[in-house]
Amino acid sequence: MNKYKKLAQDLTQARVLGAEAGKGDDGGSANQDAAFLKLPRWNESMVLNAIAEAGLYCTHKTKWIGYGYLINPVGCGQGNSNARGMEAIKKHLKECGYDVLGFYKMD
Repeated sequence: MNKYKKLAQDLTQARVLGAEAGKGDDGGSANQDAAFLKLPRWNESMVLNAIAEAGLYCTHKTKWIGYGYLINPVGCGQGNSNARGMEAIKKHLKECGYDVLGFYKMD
């Protein structure tokens, strides 16, 4: 299996885990929390295709702490629910061996 197919599979599982973690209370501040996935020397269009194939959303590579992809949880609210979803995505991707950070931003 090539690394882009594996990425799509890992992201699909992360999406499911993020949506599950996001269920429940959505109190707290509205936020734009996202997982920041760093994939140096990977082909950007192939990464974006893998993200889309997994049912997640990202438009382009972003410069934050280096270059990476901001991936928002889906099926979550906009407060604590979104934060829990992002944390679940981040945790799963780390367990899969990816370099991923949490991006925390209040709206």
